[in-house]
Amino acid sequence: MFKSQFNGIDSKRLGLFAALFAIILVLIVYPYATSGFYGDDRIHSLLEGELALSGRSRLDVVLEWIRGWRSQGREFPVSALLAGYVYNKNLHVYHVWTLGLTALSSAAASAVLARISGRAFLKTWLFALCLFQLRAYHDPITSYAAMMQALVLFGALAIWFALPPPPDRPDSSIRLLLSLFFFVLALATYEPALAFFPVLLMAHRRRGFLGALPVSMVAGAWLMRQLWLRSQASGSYSGTSIRLGHAWTVAEAFFQQFTGALPGSNGLLHLYRHQVPAGGADFGVGMIFPAAVLGITVAAAWILHGRGRALPGTRDALLLATTGISLSLIPPGLIALSPKYQEELKWGLAYLPVYLQYFGIVALVYWTLDALPAQFHKIPASVFGIGIGLMAAFHLIANLHARNLQNLAQQAPRDTVLRALQLGLADRLTGPDPTLVAEDCQHVYWLNRSFFMTYIGRPIHVICHDHPSARDPGRWWLTLPIGPSWLEVKNGSERHRYE
Repeated sequence: MFKSQFNGIDSKRLGLFAALFAIILVLIVYPYATSGFYGDDRIHSLLEGELALSGRSRLDVVLEWIRGWRSQGREFPVSALLAGYVYNKNLHVYHVWTLGLTALSSAAASAVLARISGRAFLKTWLFALCLFQLRAYHDPITSYAAMMQALVLFGALAIWFALPPPPDRPDSSIRLLLSLFFFVLALATYEPALAFFPVLLMAHRRRGFLGALPVSMVAGAWLMRQLWLRSQASGSYSGTSIRLGHAWTVAEAFFQQFTGALPGSNGLLHLYRHQVPAGGADFGVGMIFPAAVLGITVAAAWILHGRGRALPGTRDALLLATTGISLSLIPPGLIALSPKYQEELKWGLAYLPVYLQYFGIVALVYWTLDALPAQFHKIPASVFGIGIGLMAAFHLIANLHARNLQNLAQQAPRDTVLRALQLGLADRLTGPDPTLVAEDCQHVYWLNRSFFMTYIGRPIHVICHDHPSARDPGRWWLTLPIGPSWLEVKNGSERHRYE
């Protein structure tokens, strides 16, 4: 069975393919591994300092987050638990968690797609990885403590145990229970897990009514729970509100989210209009070399492995189509109903569920290839390999560019402050109430008491320049520009610059 999964490829070719795959994986992961703390993660990464200031435990904070979301009519305890224990002040540790879960979840989803399409696992995983695009807006890999990765992992496991077992193993009720268990975990992670419901119904269809009923009961109970939470909520969250409004507004948001998963969408529809500020890195020749290496390596791996047509008797065309349609269309449909995302989404950008959509695109491509006439299957593997290699190369260039943009705007100021602390900045901020006055108020969002408590073990207040006490005697004024890696503090005639 293992041999059939690789279309009969011999051990030497398989070993070479695995070596090429390892190179590809490193190059694809590199932009994410060198990214910084972005958006809300700039705050959540300071959890250690927040706990020290409040005297609470991580579990206390997790329970507080759960209660807070419940008050707004939402409930995803698994995500809260992940956030409470995955967030870390050390960026490298955080990357180990998030990229490890990315590898695990994408591999699990690819294994499911490989099985129901009858194609090789490594090749399916390679295809999915080449679709990943780093975004400047709530990227599903660089932010939110791997919430989307957990959702995809649980959903993939739910589908895996819903599929028929190998011929040499009996089909037991244990598989049904495990499928339901992981479906519940997915629903408890994030609302777009509802996209797995039609897939699970189709995967359990061999059981007939006994398969459809428990899956429907789980989904129905979850939906009733969500409606009850909304009815009891003391507040509201625009991200989960429903506003139909004008049909065009909903349709535009749907297609903005849907196209965000398509190859090249982020680079072609968004990044090409945004240039890195003066003094920062741009596309540059340095990006072209690794992109060329990635493109050539992907093409070589694809050609080495062959076309990879579906194997007779191993695929489930109906389940494959259901998976592609559900994972590709349901998340954009849910997002498009929200007034928050109707206003925030832009062409080329997409919200967190785009991670789920990547695997829907793979399923749709596979289903389309199987549906094409027999003459199509005579096209050489090199044609497909070169095409996917070019896509991977373009994505790497766009991902590196997006990383540079985000690092320059969000991570560089943080690194500058940390470097200044190592050079003695904190030694100048003494007294019973040490306070920094930020000339640029956007830094107050993340540069706060928790930040200093996290990294130096004592709190330092940071206020905006328009704060009523900003002009009080003894205040140190902070100049921290976006881009250039330096900061300056001044107190009257005394000035100190850190680079």
